[in-house]
Amino acid sequence: MTRTDLKPTRPDVREYDATKPLPADLVGRFDTVIINNPRHYVPDLPKIADALVPGGRIIVQGRAAWPANQKEGFNPEFDQLFREAVKAVQKANPGWTPKLGIQEPDLTAGIPHPTPRIPHPDRTPPLKSGELPGGLAVRVDLVPGPGSEPTKPAHIAGGPFFRTTGETTGGGPNARIVYWKK
Repeated sequence: MTRTDLKPTRPDVREYDATKPLPADLVGRFDTVIINNPRHYVPDLPKIADALVPGGRIIVQGRAAWPANQKEGFNPEFDQLFREAVKAVQKANPGWTPKLGIQEPDLTAGIPHPTPRIPHPDRTPPLKSGELPGGLAVRVDLVPGPGSEPTKPAHIAGGPFFRTTGETTGGGPNARIVYWKK
């Protein structure tokens, strides 16, 4: 595992700006890249995808304004990524909206350890992934329940959630976006 942050505050975290090209020693090394709550920047996903092996994935989780149409308490940069992903999935699945289904992709496919216990959706997700520039396929995964309730860590990858400075966060993520490198 390689941990990165724009301004690392711990010795085990490497400095990396996710809006810039990837350092050469990280190219093609990872099955999965996880981005937790990108704040004050929008990650350059095609550049970050350079870190992946073919078929690898980028998982971005954060707090979107949807589904409760929140006016505060959400991450505007993550919300931008979320809305772009929703549009791509809608284009591939005409008539689908996030209100019609929750997608829970198998995040452990091809990984040799037991599948984590993740709640299953009670509605059928769209059949097709969305397509984004840079050769990335995308699916949107919404945490069940109203946006006003705290997110349960079992609903998304990871948890509990802390800021890079070590403080706890308020509320936690309510959505996950999964991108695949073709």
